[in-house]
Amino acid sequence: MLNPIDISYLLAFGVALIAFEMITGSFVLFWFGLGFIVVALLGLVFPFGDGVVQIALSFGLGAIMLYTLRTKFIATFMNSKEKHTDFFENDGESEGVILNGKVLYKGTYWDADMEGLKEGDKVIITKIDHGKLILKKE
Repeated sequence: MLNPIDISYLLAFGVALIAFEMITGSFVLFWFGLGFIVVALLGLVFPFGDGVVQIALSFGLGAIMLYTLRTKFIATFMNSKEKHTDFFENDGESEGVILNGKVLYKGTYWDADMEGLKEGDKVIITKIDHGKLILKKE
């Protein structure tokens, strides 16, 4: 039997797990941190007599939320349906050159459809679509 864990420790541990989640990005620790916070808030209303119950309930709630909510939140917040394209200032076009099998543009090598292009060719970049350059030969 373990003495009841103070509410401030449960809250601090929950917040620490959520903060650590921001570093890992796995979207797993968030739910367990939320479980500890919920148990801490429940401890304000219903005093727990055993720390093991608090820990088990925290992990149990975290596991249930992880199993039921993680994929929904990832689908909602991580997979944007919005199509993002970038256009350039010079009438929507800019220049690049083919080097090392990629397009060199502003000091960065970019992927593009290289069909019909060879090393050293200069190209006109019309836009960037999902991290890939849309080109036309100069």
